[in-house]
Amino acid sequence: MADTTAISFSCNPLNEILANTGIDAEVGGTVIEYANYNNSDITYKGTLGWRPYGISETAVRLVPSIESYMPKAGMVSKSGDVLETGRSVEIPVSLVYPTWYAKQVAHGSATTVITEPTSAITTTIDETPTAATNFSVVVASTTDFVAGQEIGIVTGSSTYGTQEEFTIIKSVDAGTKTITFTKPIFQLPVDGAAVRVIAQKSLESIACGDIVAKQIRIVKFDRSAGNIRIDHILKAKLKAIAGADDGDGKVAAKYGFTLEVLPEYNPSTSTFSFYKTYYIN
Repeated sequence: MADTTAISFSCNPLNEILANTGIDAEVGGTVIEYANYNNSDITYKGTLGWRPYGISETAVRLVPSIESYMPKAGMVSKSGDVLETGRSVEIPVSLVYPTWYAKQVAHGSATTVITEPTSAITTTIDETPTAATNFSVVVASTTDFVAGQEIGIVTGSSTYGTQEEFTIIKSVDAGTKTITFTKPIFQLPVDGAAVRVIAQKSLESIACGDIVAKQIRIVKFDRSAGNIRIDHILKAKLKAIAGADDGDGKVAAKYGFTLEVLPEYNPSTSTFSFYKTYYIN
């Protein structure tokens, strides 16, 4: 039966309550993180394996687009439908306070070349018992390690992926063999992981220097609703680089690049998926 009701004028439409409560404003910051591609042990909402690129200059967002064809007919042509002929998604990234890996990506460099001091200063992580935090580690030996040195620590595990992270020594306690940092590491090292003093790091932008695919997640901390939104991308690769922008020298340098989202085939649904979005309470 056809609806016989009629809408009436109101100075306060019901949908205004959405704004009055603020719950759906989705106000909050975003973090973009990467992890090893094709690693099923890494989950979209877990903490293991994920590392940030840095602090984004503006909220990071997915930019999806659709290509379409509209069949038209008639003496006065009319569109009879809209047919999708293509789809793509990219992620433009602009960072301040980037991690070293983000600098590497922004320059289009597949690897970092490390130079150690003339007399190498190295040790290993001692995790017996477990002691590592994001701001300190216990090592086998603190000999020649001093405050102010830059060090590289291999963090992570064989299960979730390893990477050398770089930080600056804040203090060294020779008694407890504890080294503390001025800035955090984002994954913790395992027992026996390598630690070394860094004299120099260098990047080289090389033609055909392919940068491997990563899985990506954009985490939105929604203060208005008190929940988390996660855009999880199973596969993305570097599409464009912007290098470093130092501005006028009076602001934080910006590092930029663009990631292209590559769809993954899901055999259970016979579809190609670009990303999934999760709202977690």
